[in-house]
Amino acid sequence: MSTSNTLVIIKAANCVKSNIVRYMAKVKGVEFVVLDSASPAATKLAKTLGISEFPAIIERALIVSDFDLILEFVEERYPEPSLFPAEPTSRAMFRTTMRRLHAETFALLAPAVAGCAASRERLEADLAALDQMVYGSKFFGSNAFSCMDVNLVPFLYAVEKAGLLADKLRSLRTYASTHIESADFKAMFPSSEESLAA
Repeated sequence: MSTSNTLVIIKAANCVKSNIVRYMAKVKGVEFVVLDSASPAATKLAKTLGISEFPAIIERALIVSDFDLILEFVEERYPEPSLFPAEPTSRAMFRTTMRRLHAETFALLAPAVAGCAASRERLEADLAALDQMVYGSKFFGSNAFSCMDVNLVPFLYAVEKAGLLADKLRSLRTYASTHIESADFKAMFPSSEESLAA
């Protein structure tokens, strides 16, 4: 276990969720280290601590590998800048939207990249809907940078790297480009980064 307050993030290769956790920590200015789950050190640590799902985080005696709980913990443990709405109904709506994106849209990327025509068609339809949702807006579903952006931007980066962010999706491409070019994102996801389909 971690012996300091430094957050340890164990990431899986080519994993959008792992990249979301890294991005969230970076945006919040959290001191953290990243271990690749395939590395000998991370493999040994995960086996010792009983971690079988990635991403996972470790901070002192705390070990969390449930993705939703990771986001909740990071938000509450490092409250500034706040990425979730303060009002309970809005927070619940954000959580519901994020879970739906992960379950329905994000899950289409890997099979689409692998050549599944049906997944690619559904992904294209979902991206077209997202394009309409970000029309004229710098942020997704909010007037300020939020957990919605933290979740969506790494996914769109993976979509773009896979060559699936069509030119006709002008609003979505503008939205993605604005955030991908930010200092926080560029520091976490250099141009040499591996394929990110998850």
